[in-house]
Amino acid sequence: MIALLDPIGAILAVLVLFLYGLLTIVNATHISLIEVPTNLKEAALALGCNE
Repeated sequence: MIALLDPIGAILAVLVLFLYGLLTIVNATHISLIEVPTNLKEAALALGCNE
């Protein structure tokens, strides 16, 4: 982003830090959703949830 927007300002710095923090949140959420045990997935399907 620094290469695209030459002047580094407060708005750009906050945006980059926000995106950097969001990356870890999305990664942790993705990993935790993948590691849901199979029996819990089957129970959710039995209760009417979709995949």
